[in-house]
Amino acid sequence: MDYQQFHALCGGQGQPLGRIFETMIQAWYTSELGSRSSVIDGGAFRGRHTAPVARVIAPGTVHAFEPVPASRESLINRLAEDGIDNVTVHPLALADFSGPSSFSYVVNAAGYSGLKPRAYPQTIEVALNVETIEVMCTRLDDLIGTAIPDHIDFMKLDLEGGEFDALRGAGTVVDENRPIIAFENGLAAPAEIYGYSSQEFLTWFEEHGMTLVDVFGNELRDNMWDQEPKAFYFWALPTEQLGPRTAAIRRIRRKVLESFGLEDVTAS
Repeated sequence: MDYQQFHALCGGQGQPLGRIFETMIQAWYTSELGSRSSVIDGGAFRGRHTAPVARVIAPGTVHAFEPVPASRESLINRLAEDGIDNVTVHPLALADFSGPSSFSYVVNAAGYSGLKPRAYPQTIEVALNVETIEVMCTRLDDLIGTAIPDHIDFMKLDLEGGEFDALRGAGTVVDENRPIIAFENGLAAPAEIYGYSSQEFLTWFEEHGMTLVDVFGNELRDNMWDQEPKAFYFWALPTEQLGPRTAAIRRIRRKVLESFGLEDVTAS
């Protein structure tokens, strides 16, 4: 199944695309991660993935990054209420540098906040209140071995366009740990905002021995960069693990679509 097929299928039945994507990510780590794994949750927000992945990998550790104070407080409260004690919450934004930075905080839709202002969805029915705040940023490479002593097995990044910069700050982590990475990204749109080209984006993954596939398990091609409609969740898989990892993604895809009452239109 490719994204055009999926979009037509969901659109025809009024299914929420984003919720299906998030369910696929959760189904993957529930199935594929073992206890004692270590996870990076970049853009943890209020714990949509932080809490369930923490339960899956306990007593392994989740390192959750959330720079927005209000969202971070909600996350910490949720973890306390749920009795989850294997999460370390870092008050930092992931980036390709370490130090202070301005940050666009969307007060009344905090999930759209990021290091750079972005185009906000037209489906939002209220005027957005965007404030510029200062946050501390970090490269993941600067934390491994100190604030993060663990081997990293899985990374989830949802940084409202800043995912590639965060990855560029984690090259050593990727090379030495070979994690599975799930990340949200609009390809051409955030590239324009954050100032990189499609060639720089694709070359980085190639140089680090990672293969990009969309949320359905289809390898990312050059012609998908400007494609509309497009998938906005991707996997970066260690190339040496590509076969079994892709097979698992496709298997989980079928199960999740069935759970939403949708039929997978391909057998692959």
